Amino acid sequence: MKKLLSFFLSICIVVSISTIVDFNTYASVIYDREPNNTLPTAIQVSLGDTIHGEIGSYNLYTKNKKTDIDYYKINLLQGNEYTIKMANYSAFYRETTLIVKLISPDNQETSIGHKLVYSEKEKLDICKIKAEKSGTYYIKLYNYFDLELQQPHYYSLLITDNNSQRINSVNINSTKITKIKNGKKKVTAFWKTVKGIDGYQIQYSLKKNMKRSKRKIIKGSSAKKLLIKNLKSKKIYYFRIRTYKNVGGEKEYGKWSAKKKIKTK
Repeated sequence: MKKLLSFFLSICIVVSISTIVDFNTYASVIYDREPNNTLPTAIQVSLGDTIHGEIGSYNLYTKNKKTDIDYYKINLLQGNEYTIKMANYSAFYRETTLIVKLISPDNQETSIGHKLVYSEKEKLDICKIKAEKSGTYYIKLYNYFDLELQQPHYYSLLITDNNSQRINSVNINSTKITKIKNGKKKVTAFWKTVKGIDGYQIQYSLKKNMKRSKRKIIKGSSAKKLLIKNLKSKKIYYFRIRTYKNVGGEKEYGKWSAKKKIKTK
């Protein structure tokens, strides 16, 4: 009976993630990828990125050696107020007791989970924080106690800056991919250069919806091509590109270009 209940709960969690989480931002979608269970392996994210992740089961009292902790790092500016939104925090809190903490640039660790308040309007848990210093902050997530359900915790996370009207508050000219050349397990992408920017970001994936994608940052406005190696042979890949500017220690992105696809040799 316990196994049947466990299976049913896991199905409910996955369904809830796929149907209700849509932060509708201008930035990227980031997926939890291991290893990111230490500060040095924290995944870099930007304001407005939608983060999807999973925390494995952890029991504080049995000192489970398979402790799963997720770390993300983000640059924040002193004095600015930020909003943190989470999906699937309150809904499974009693079963998993997900802990959410913020680590400041001077290594001060503060719990922010208790500040998350469920909004009936947005169907999300929301709280506001203020950066006391400028620098790199870390978001730490882990399970405190799972009440013997042994279930992973699926979550979605978003951080936005309350001091700007939207994520892309800076006017940034966009670009597009002009040509793609395929090779054996590699692809060369060419794009139209844009003046007055700090660089480009290319995203590529085996899926048309860009899930489980990888991204490459290309510094400098004069760059016009990128060779991407170690791809799978005879597979169709989808590519798109956008520009960025460095503003106050944070990357502000332009709009994504239309996707182009090509099959590797």
